[in-house]
Order: sequence, then C-alpha cells, then structure tokens
Amino acid sequence: MAAERGGQRSAASPVIVVTTSTPPVSAARLQGTWTVGIKVTRGAAGLTGPKRWTETWQATPKCAAGPCYVRLSGHINGFAFTTTLARAGAAYRGKIAGNVFPCGSGSRSFAIRSTVRIRITVATARVASRAWTAGSWAGRMVVTAPYTASGNYYCPASRQVASLTGSA
Repeated sequence: MAAERGGQRSAASPVIVVTTSTPPVSAARLQGTWTVGIKVTRGAAGLTGPKRWTETWQATPKCAAGPCYVRLSGHINGFAFTTTLARAGAAYRGKIAGNVFPCGSGSRSFAIRSTVRIRITVATARVASRAWTAGSWAGRMVVTAPYTASGNYYCPASRQVASLTGSA
C-alpha cells in the first residue's frame, strides 16, 4: 500500500498478513436440517420393530445471531415432536412427552405417555453462509414409560436408551 499527497507518492508498505483464530466448537450454532441416526442401546428387549433407524430433524435457533436455545422438531419412531433445547456451551438438552414406543403390537397396541430426554453435544463445526455452525453432533435419548394398562393388557414400566448422531 502507498500513500499519495500533492503528487508525491510514498514507498510501498510491507505486506500485512492477518489470520483469524478458529472459534471453539462450543460457539457453533445448531441450525438447519439434520439426518439423525437413532440406535437403541439399552432396554430394547420389550420393543418390537427395528432397533436402529434414521429420522430427519429440524433445528431452528430462537435468536437472530450467535449461539442460543433451539426449537427442535421432527419424528421419533413415527411420533411427531417439537421441543425447545436449552444450551450450555456445546451441549443442548430438552424434554418431550408423547407416545414414542406403543405398548404391544398390531390391533392390541395402545399408546403410552412416555417422557423423552434428549442431550446433544456439537462434535464438529464449520462455516456455512458466513456463520459458525454445527457440522455434526452426537447425543443420547432416554425414553421412560410408566406402567400402563388398557383392558386386559398391560405394559410394565420401561426405560430405553438410544444413541443419537446428527449429520447435516
């Protein structure tokens, strides 16, 4: 770079090299559409159907910029949900109530009002649309169901634990 004044030009200044540091993963924003791998790792004995599957979840930040709480929506085993995940650093936590795993199968099945706790931790981050965003995440989902009866049928209280992986 050179300065000019009154027709006189200064000598060129030396080249300035500037680097920026990469923000920490904990500063990444969780947003967008995610392919979520779900694998039941404990408590699957009483379940019918697959123990591993994928779903599509949508994460929508509740603020205009930066890391913040996230509205999460999607499906778990066909059960549609929407919840807010609270944020603490790279970890997000939330709770859902609903019929995730029904009791029984076929015409004898009935709904169980389960509690689902989700914990997601951002694993990698990247720049997307000029924002520091989550690139992948991993987590855990715990589904707790109370003893439930309907007519002559019942299901004992149960607890399933599933690992979660998210990729954009």
